[in-house]
Amino acid sequence: ANKPLEWKIARERFYKAQNILDKIRQEGSARVNLLYQQRELRKAVEECNRLMEFFPETSKTHQTIRQNKLRFERLIAGDKK
Repeated sequence: ANKPLEWKIARERFYKAQNILDKIRQEGSARVNLLYQQRELRKAVEECNRLMEFFPETSKTHQTIRQNKLRFERLIAGDKK
């Protein structure tokens, strides 16, 4: 049986959204790495916070971003000592 048109449209929009999220993840990750290399740790934390908004807390992407953020925060705290 043929799938209804709505199903086709929904699937296309889903893939488009997936592609946008992939792009956000890749560009954000590149930005975070660059900020880290430049020792702009506070900006890296801000970027992590921004990126975490896009991904559900249960996702591996969200968890990875959060781990990086915590690592940067520990480095910032360490710099103050």
